[in-house]
Amino acid sequence: MKRRTLFFTALIALCFFISGCSRTIDDVVKWKASGNVQKLIGALKDPKPEVRLAATQALGELKAEAAVDALGMLFTDSDEAIVFASVEAIAAIGTPNTVTPLIAALQLKEPKIRLMSANKLGEMKASAATEGLGHLLDDSEAEIALAAAAALENIGDKSGSAALAAKLETGTIELKRACAKALAKTGGEDAVAGLAGILGDSDAELRKLAVEGLVIIGESSVPVALNAMRSENMETRRGALAVLNG
Repeated sequence: MKRRTLFFTALIALCFFISGCSRTIDDVVKWKASGNVQKLIGALKDPKPEVRLAATQALGELKAEAAVDALGMLFTDSDEAIVFASVEAIAAIGTPNTVTPLIAALQLKEPKIRLMSANKLGEMKASAATEGLGHLLDDSEAEIALAAAAALENIGDKSGSAALAAKLETGTIELKRACAKALAKTGGEDAVAGLAGILGDSDAELRKLAVEGLVIIGESSVPVALNAMRSENMETRRGALAVLNG
């Protein structure tokens, strides 16, 4: 009889543990107030979505760097609200250790997650993100593609120039302008070649950005400007002269 009682007691305790009944939102509130990051990290695995969500948000508000890896594991959570909250929390933490998961978040299906990640990586000037942001210039959401161009401009690394220059040929007029503006900051051979190619563009604003960008880039723009002076396109020649005068 005693063994049977012990067996059922152990079984109930096991079920209680597996079901996560030991955690509640009130517990999360308490752990957040006391700064108990480890307890909150443990709650990220709770079977109850409301507990996982509350713990995720709490860790973001605490800017708990120790939770970055655990929060990244939530990118595959079945609850979309939790996935968004995990990326939001990582962005709020914003330390160098968050760059890798934020780059991974650029590929998640929710548009607002990709947008938030692009903006944060640009704010952080994360040069490691240039490849991922370059791919995002092809995003089906126009707002996200523009955010990627702005992020690359903010980072200002020449490794982002090739992708930006490519969009000068295939992007919408808004995206072309954003990429031309960004190329002035990223610089390098790809930037010079891309901007030189739009000196004679039919869009006046784009021509202006090309001249301004080449002037900002400086000495390495001189050879392409001299070459452009031989163009049959009057606007190209005019732009090249403006570059040389600048």
